[in-house]
Amino acid sequence: MRETPDIETASDDYASRFSGAAGVYFLDTQNSAVERALGSDCKGMAIDLGGGHGQLIPVLEQTGCDIIEYGSDASCHKMLSQRHPEAELQKVTGDMLELPFADQSVDLVIFVRLISHIDNWPALIAESCRVSRQTVVFDYPSLFSANALTPLMFGLKKGIEKNTRTYLSFSKRQLKSELAKHGYKITAHISQFILPMFLHRGLNGAKFLQVLEKLFLITGITSLFGSPVILRADRVIQK
Repeated sequence: MRETPDIETASDDYASRFSGAAGVYFLDTQNSAVERALGSDCKGMAIDLGGGHGQLIPVLEQTGCDIIEYGSDASCHKMLSQRHPEAELQKVTGDMLELPFADQSVDLVIFVRLISHIDNWPALIAESCRVSRQTVVFDYPSLFSANALTPLMFGLKKGIEKNTRTYLSFSKRQLKSELAKHGYKITAHISQFILPMFLHRGLNGAKFLQVLEKLFLITGITSLFGSPVILRADRVIQK
């Protein structure tokens, strides 16, 4: 059965989760982390998987990459066009787990807000590694963070956010092992927040929470227990 979580993340309802002061804070932090992960060596052709939400378009445009926007449904491209009508990109629709691209045919595969909603996530990693000749970048919720309390806090989270979904969390070791199967190693690992994102939303992006996040970052706590994480992996074994 085709997995299509990007239909939800491309919707107006999902976009509302990133409105207001909290939403601006989330996206600024995410973009900064993605920029750090990409560095200056990610050029050429990039596939943005499930990116109908448009969150990565500004960052990818800054790199000078040629962008392929890949969605599981044509509706995802429609929403993207409404949000970024000026963006120059190629739109492709298909199965997330069976990408219609040749082996090592692009320079970068990147996705956010995706892997935690894919049941067959190893296939997503496998396909991303297969079609990229060099780099794969994605975000994930860390098990070693406040996400460990998700079963206890989900009711509260849903009460605040209303439109939240269940999601998978991962360990760095788990993803490292899966990436290694395809000849990739982790080269960047950037954690974003200590406090639960629903808390930031519930308090409308309160400045004192952002100050706390800065303190956690400076003291190194975020690097140990932060989430979500932006992960970069690079090919080390040529097939």
